[in-house]
Amino acid sequence: MTTVRVAYVVASVLLSGVAMVAAGAEFSVFAAGSLRAPLADLAQRFARNSMCLLTGARTHATTASAFDAMIDPAVKLGTSTPKADPSGDYAWEVFHKAEALGPGAFATLTAKARQLTGGPQSPPATGSAYGAFIAAGDADMFLTYCTYAELARQENPQLRVVRLPADLVVAADYGIAARKDAAAAATAFVDYLRGPAGRRVFAAYGFDPP
Repeated sequence: MTTVRVAYVVASVLLSGVAMVAAGAEFSVFAAGSLRAPLADLAQRFARNSMCLLTGARTHATTASAFDAMIDPAVKLGTSTPKADPSGDYAWEVFHKAEALGPGAFATLTAKARQLTGGPQSPPATGSAYGAFIAAGDADMFLTYCTYAELARQENPQLRVVRLPADLVVAADYGIAARKDAAAAATAFVDYLRGPAGRRVFAAYGFDPP
């Protein structure tokens, strides 16, 4: 059986991953967590992640009321850490978009955001961690990847995943490519991920189609 080596480079370790490839690391398939990345111009989109709100019982936010809920001074808003984790950077992009909906919103949101994950001393970004922050009262809602929010909801059905309104949507496209000289199994793997069966798997974990 042919072994397909997969260099999966998520945005948080993208530069080191690209450096490994440039240094001659063997791989058959390259997948990037952002199409802004080096080598991503060679990749084809295969999935999209977006930012969502994970909420607990203390807030009743909906897509329509997401903006008001986030800027509400009584609502504790958790995020990851910008400049240390892409999820935090994307959260700040949401805050920039919020400024167009209400002048001063960016300053309000950046001041109140509790950077609970993504930092050097933070716990790993897992569904359990987000649910624990909400259960402990450290956050009433968490602005994170829809995929992370969905994992948290699956672990605790009392949590809710709230999609952002169109004016606040920030998404990350993921790309994948097989080397030109890769074995047929590598190309088949890429085709599977980009095909209907692969998309069904991604959808079950909160990803959007590309």
